Amino acid sequence: MSAGMEIMPFKAIEERGIMVTNARGIHKIPMAEYTIGMLLQYEKKLKLLMKNE
Repeated sequence: MSAGMEIMPFKAIEERGIMVTNARGIHKIPMAEYTIGMLLQYEKKLKLLMKNE
């Protein structure tokens, strides 16, 4: 197991006809949404608001 492709056995993979893909960019939009949400939560002091309800 690894995070990169450097140590993959490409010759064996090709011989067996295995397709290798990746998931590049899969988390781009959810991470951006999370970041904006956290910024808004901080700026609007949401934890204090919930505590004072």
